[in-house]
Amino acid sequence: MVWDDLNRRKSIRVDYPFTIHIYIPEEPPISAYTENVNESGVGVTIMREVEVNSIVKLEIHTRQRLVECYGRIGWMKKRESKYVEGRFFFDVGIEFRDIKKEDRELIKDCIDRIVEEKQL
Repeated sequence: MVWDDLNRRKSIRVDYPFTIHIYIPEEPPISAYTENVNESGVGVTIMREVEVNSIVKLEIHTRQRLVECYGRIGWMKKRESKYVEGRFFFDVGIEFRDIKKEDRELIKDCIDRIVEEKQL
C-alpha cells in the first residue's frame, strides 16, 4: 500500500475508517475517512491538493468521542483514479500537532481495541 512506501512509523498503525474533517484556513473544509491511524497521525485520501508542511485543524470522530487537534501535512501523493478517467486523488499523511495528552491516549486505546478485535 502507498502508506508503507511513504512513511515509516514507530507506533502501531491500523487501517480504520474514522470520519475526519480537515480545516485549512480560508478554504472549504474537507470531509473524509481515515485510511489508517496511529497515535502520531493519520493517513487519508482526499480529492484535492493540500500544501505539504501546512498546519490544519482536525476533527476526528472516534468511537468514544470527538478529538480536536492540529496537524501538519507531512506528505502528499497524487494518483489517478482507476475507475474515472481524468479524476485524481491525493493520499495525504498528517502528523498530529498540538494534541491533548488525553486525546492521544484515547486514539491509542482505540487502536489497541481495533487490533484486539482483528485478532479474535
